[in-house]
Amino acid sequence: YSTRVFFFFILLNDVKMNYNGGSNMQIQLRKMRLEDADVLFYLTSDQECGKYMKTGPHQMLSQTQDMVHKYCKFPNYGFIIETENHEMVGYTGLSAMEQQGQYSISIMVFPKFWQGGIATQAVKLIIEFAKNSDMIQEIVAFIVEKNIGSVRVCQKCGFEHIETFEERDRQIGMYQLKVS
Repeated sequence: YSTRVFFFFILLNDVKMNYNGGSNMQIQLRKMRLEDADVLFYLTSDQECGKYMKTGPHQMLSQTQDMVHKYCKFPNYGFIIETENHEMVGYTGLSAMEQQGQYSISIMVFPKFWQGGIATQAVKLIIEFAKNSDMIQEIVAFIVEKNIGSVRVCQKCGFEHIETFEERDRQIGMYQLKVS
């Protein structure tokens, strides 16, 4: 028996969301802040984590700072994934695309939290956030096909595979979820 509980709080221009998906670890999402870039650089520069990033692993802190700055600017949404004890687990974000109402999702989790259902929990929170937004109608994920874990997360969360294309000598799958 699995209980799923979603909580949404609006705190002085901050969004905090909690998820208890019946697993051993409860996570929460909080709004990303510019000062998160220093810690996130450890994640984005990690060779194992970064090999599936569109840009590859970040080589310089300024790349991560630029990423965080992008997510902190409207109409984009960036969130830090934390444990209930406020330990940073990773990040997730939604970036506005050219088509109105369409957003691309990104997610990265520190390796010590891999295969524990954290990414699935975080994506479910993002989906709930999107459903409560008037602006977000569709979420699109672009995933290197070799990244089986991320493909499975999208499948578990209801995304449909739309197409596969080649980019930088890699097969990229496009997955889509209508939220409105």
